[in-house]
Amino acid sequence: EKWHRHFSARHFCVTMQYMYYIVGLGNPGEEYKETRHNIGWRVLDAAVSAWRLPRPHHSQRFGGTATDGVVVGAEVAVLYPETFMNNSGTAVAKFVPKDAYDHLIVVHDEVDLARGTFSIALGGGAAGHNGVASVIDTLGTPEFIRVRVGVSPLHQETGRAVRPSADKLSDFVLGPISHHEAGEYEIIMPKVIEALETIVTKGVTVAMNEFN
Repeated sequence: EKWHRHFSARHFCVTMQYMYYIVGLGNPGEEYKETRHNIGWRVLDAAVSAWRLPRPHHSQRFGGTATDGVVVGAEVAVLYPETFMNNSGTAVAKFVPKDAYDHLIVVHDEVDLARGTFSIALGGGAAGHNGVASVIDTLGTPEFIRVRVGVSPLHQETGRAVRPSADKLSDFVLGPISHHEAGEYEIIMPKVIEALETIVTKGVTVAMNEFN
C-alpha cells in the first residue's frame, strides 16, 4: 500500500512530539454511514477535505482506512477504524505507538452534548461510550485527547442536552441523521476543524481554553 509505505518511512524519521494521530470513531458499512454514531467519521471526512490530504486508503495492517499529511505545519496521521465501534481499540492500538498516546486525538459522538456543540477533553472515563471504552481498555490508559461532538437534542427550557434513556440509547445513536440535524453539524464543522488544528499546533491546553 502506498500510504502504508509512506507512513512507515516517516514513522521512523519523525520526532514523535511533532506527530499527531487523529482517529474518528464509527462503524463500517453503508447502513451506518449516516448515523449519529458515525459523527467521528463525518468530522474526518470534512477535515481530510479541508486539509487536502490524500484520499484515505484501506490499510490491513491498521484495521481501517487511513491517510496522512501536513496540517498547518504539523504532521498528522488519520484513521477510520473498521473494526466496528465496540472494538475500536484494536485498530487504534495498531495505529498509535505506545510512546505517543498523549498525541492521540479521538473524535466521537457525545450524547451528553447537544447538537451544534462540541468540547475537547484530556483523559477521563468513557461516559458510556463503547468505542471510547474500547480504546481505554486496549491502550491501558485514558490519557488521550477527545473531541466530543454533541448529537442529542437541546431542551428548550433547561438549555441542556436531552440524553436518551439507557434502553433507547443504542437505537438513538444508530439512528439516521435527519436533514435538519445534518445542517446543524455542517454549521459547527469548520469550528471543529479549527479546534483540531489548534490542538496539533498549539497543544490541547490552549485548545481547551479557546473552545470549551
